[in-house]
Amino acid sequence: MKGAENDYALFEDVRRVIGRAVVVLKKSNQDVNNNTVGLILQEYAGENSNLYLNRIYTLARDIMK
Repeated sequence: MKGAENDYALFEDVRRVIGRAVVVLKKSNQDVNNNTVGLILQEYAGENSNLYLNRIYTLARDIMK
């Protein structure tokens, strides 16, 4: 059960960072598409040295491809 809980938490974090990227794009009146969301996620990953968050951003970018 622990693995399923970890997978769920990981999925929730991926959804959260994708949602954050969409909100940032919408607030700045930019197009929301796979490319722009991926660029925002790449920028966030570059600003962060936390290994877990970098994994989340990588997974989120992979989903948006």
